Amino acid sequence: MKYDIWHKVSILFFGIVFLSSCDCVQQVKGVVVDKVTDKPIADVLVRKEHGSEREMKTDSTGEFKLSAISGGVFGCPAMDISAFKQGYKIATATVPAGGEIKIELEK
Repeated sequence: MKYDIWHKVSILFFGIVFLSSCDCVQQVKGVVVDKVTDKPIADVLVRKEHGSEREMKTDSTGEFKLSAISGGVFGCPAMDISAFKQGYKIATATVPAGGEIKIELEK
């Protein structure tokens, strides 16, 4: 009888520890271009939405790389991102973890 309760408690404890420690590193990269000219746009603010707010600006070639830690019991979730630049409309996208994207900004 004692063994049965102790066994259930230990399974519950290890199950909670396992599920709470299933974090994954989300990484996405991409390029931001002008929708009409297809030329890269520098200094676009690219932001991860929801959860830990991460952001960065694109470099001179329009490229960016974002990473964050997220819960991932059944694999890394996709990352929702937004791109902002004065004079352009805001663009949003959902990128699979480890994915790459080309974001086209429209004036």
